Amino acid sequence: MVTDLDDDIIMVSDPFLNRVKRALTSAALLISAYILVFLLQQFITGGLCLLFGYNPKITYNDIGNLPFEYNHWSFLRVLVIFSSGPVICLLAGILFYDFFNQLSGTGSLYRFFFLWLSICSINLFLAFLLLSPLGVDRYFSGLYVGFSIVATWTHMGYVVTSPLALIAAAASIFMGFFLFDSLMKFSFSSRLLQTPRGQRKMIFQLFIMPVFVAAPALMALTTFKSSLLHAVLLLNLLLMSIGLFINVGRTSQDIVVFKQDILNVIPVTWLCLAAVIYMAVWFFLRDDELSIFSRSLF
Repeated sequence: MVTDLDDDIIMVSDPFLNRVKRALTSAALLISAYILVFLLQQFITGGLCLLFGYNPKITYNDIGNLPFEYNHWSFLRVLVIFSSGPVICLLAGILFYDFFNQLSGTGSLYRFFFLWLSICSINLFLAFLLLSPLGVDRYFSGLYVGFSIVATWTHMGYVVTSPLALIAAAASIFMGFFLFDSLMKFSFSSRLLQTPRGQRKMIFQLFIMPVFVAAPALMALTTFKSSLLHAVLLLNLLLMSIGLFINVGRTSQDIVVFKQDILNVIPVTWLCLAAVIYMAVWFFLRDDELSIFSRSLF
């Protein structure tokens, strides 16, 4: 075990500018991954609505133009349409993580992007479970989505969703615990990771700060109705970080780090990709309703 004295002895040069670049690079990848995963969920839900004969208006923030009356729906339709998106995102997250592991031995922004895709996909599934009790029977709430709609149709909404929400919170923390080694691979120094303080520094640079940097940009894409949903999704990422911190100091001798300081770059290509994805949603897929950002201006 590394003592506080050892922690002070193992000194690794890490200029402030390098730390900023790592956090910003990770944030750029997170923004792209988050938007793509949420769009996947939206288009799966909207596509299934089309398949069942509805005429939905599919946007980033809403699946609109759906009939409200009960006689237009059945439990099977509700179950398939509103649970498939989160469940498929969960399966996609597992596949993304498997692909991340198949790139064994190589470190690149491309690989780190797949790690963020996996995290965001699984996070969406767990966050939808976590918020489900808050949306039950609240038909006009931004939280009346996914499992909340399904649970409302069971007429046992809180009985079903409350334990599932607790399980989802625990699973989110475990997810962070599980991802610790994968995230630490992108640290620039194996020596730094020999100390708990060094591991905590990398968690902040690679995960915590990117979430805080990405959050305002992602929230600017939301509408008044959808803002609470996206806030829960982002907060659940921070819940995962609890698992990361729990793992600090447990595996310092076993962590394999890529030789290059992969995230300490100005990722022009990835910044352009993030900008293209972001602008596509901003101009074409947000919604007719003004965004939170627009409301604050006008």
